[in-house]
Amino acid sequence: MLSDAEQRQLTAIEFQLRVDDPDFVELFTDGRQRRSRGGWRGRVALITFVLTVIAIGIGLAVGSVIMVVIALTTVGALSGWWITGRRRRRP
Repeated sequence: MLSDAEQRQLTAIEFQLRVDDPDFVELFTDGRQRRSRGGWRGRVALITFVLTVIAIGIGLAVGSVIMVVIALTTVGALSGWWITGRRRRRP
């Protein structure tokens, strides 16, 4: 059994290891502790991206410039949303 001081030191080491090398830590965690890489944000981004590409294709086929512009704007906004979400997760 670890003393309180040793437990605090171990917790500090674990925290620093998670910050420094999360991929290494993931090798030792079991399935219940493991987070999916994309999470809900990744799934929403993928679904929205696919729908937007379809909208661009339909807009080009129909000849609707406004539909293509809106779809491209959506891709840009989606990219920014996804990138800023990834930055917040990483310390």
